[in-house]
Amino acid sequence: MAKEVPAQTEWAIRKDKVHLTFQVRDAKNEQVVFEKNSMTFTSVSEEENKEKHYRNEIELFGAIDPDQSRYVNTGRVVRCVLTRAEEGEYWPRLTKEKIRLHWLKVDFGRWKDEDDSDDEDKAGADFELNDMLSGLRVDKDGNKSASVTDFDDLDDDSDDGEIDGLEN
Repeated sequence: MAKEVPAQTEWAIRKDKVHLTFQVRDAKNEQVVFEKNSMTFTSVSEEENKEKHYRNEIELFGAIDPDQSRYVNTGRVVRCVLTRAEEGEYWPRLTKEKIRLHWLKVDFGRWKDEDDSDDEDKAGADFELNDMLSGLRVDKDGNKSASVTDFDDLDDDSDDGEIDGLEN
């Protein structure tokens, strides 16, 4: 059997869940086993014409609900959402033991501080941006704003006319 190595992994925490992302491109035969206080990830991937075997065993800082925890293989990564057994304070680290693992990093793109409100999510920011942009074209009563030109509705296209002095 080929040597197993840990996959590069990123993690982020919330009051009710833990996000894990295993950086394995084109993962095949992935297996994710959730247990109350641990999880195991295994997968095979082909990199540079070599088959590479991954295995991560993580003894978790706190308990999770294995039945409510899920994962998805996106083709680029394997994402896991571990549902915490009890909502509450953030874990100070992912692992039970206070050790430095070279393959484990914080996912700052998904990280949310404990004192951040739940409605400050990135998806919420996208909806605010869409509302703001649509507000440029529609007034507060839902009518098209006369002050903003709708270029799709223009009948004349400035580059369709003939230019004086040029022959076809």
